[in-house]
Amino acid sequence: MGQDTPEKKQENSFSSLLYNIVLPVTCLFTLPKLLQKYVEIAEKDASKIGLVIALAFPIVYFIYHFAKERKASFLAIIGFLGILITGIIGILELPREYVAYERAAIPLLFALAVIVTNFTKSPLIKKLFYNPKMFNTEKIDALISENHTEKGFKSALRNTSYMIAGSFVFSSICNYLITNRYMSDLSLTYNEALAKVKLMSLAVTIVPLLIIMMAAIFYFQNQLKKHTKVENIEELYSEELKK
Repeated sequence: MGQDTPEKKQENSFSSLLYNIVLPVTCLFTLPKLLQKYVEIAEKDASKIGLVIALAFPIVYFIYHFAKERKASFLAIIGFLGILITGIIGILELPREYVAYERAAIPLLFALAVIVTNFTKSPLIKKLFYNPKMFNTEKIDALISENHTEKGFKSALRNTSYMIAGSFVFSSICNYLITNRYMSDLSLTYNEALAKVKLMSLAVTIVPLLIIMMAAIFYFQNQLKKHTKVENIEELYSEELKK
């Protein structure tokens, strides 16, 4: 009881894609033109209305999810703030290159947070990667203590965090290059440029990011088997993950 079913997880993934990408991009591309055509609103005003409505979808989705779950991850909060900043830049008509700085800064902050917290009592990598929802951490800690491999396991966890941080750095670089490319094209409106940025970022970064993440998972699981001395990695999965 209380466990998410595969159908619910699939629904959550679909909802996230719908409210964070599909609906905002659709509004950015089409809504200003529709407002100008059928309501006869000035282009500048139509663009601002379209931007507000487009960004309202991910904002409302975040607030709804937060109210429902009564919690929000560090990544979700930073992403939410990034959306607000993007909207403020467009509404106040600030220099468009600010969007490139903002989209590059957010994943870079994630990378720094992952690395810096390695030197604290609560490494962020444990919340993102090595947590009770994914692994039976109590069993793993007991096996590692029994085998006296604490030092090696901490090193493996740190190396995994560097790989995850590297994926964020890669995302930061891609975000800056893609955003700067379209935001500097003044033949596009702010909304059109932002829509292209969202689509291209999704298309260009998703595959390399998945490869890096899969490499990190593969490395970490091999290290888990090595330091716990179990033959089958599934023995170390959490009950939730097994289901």
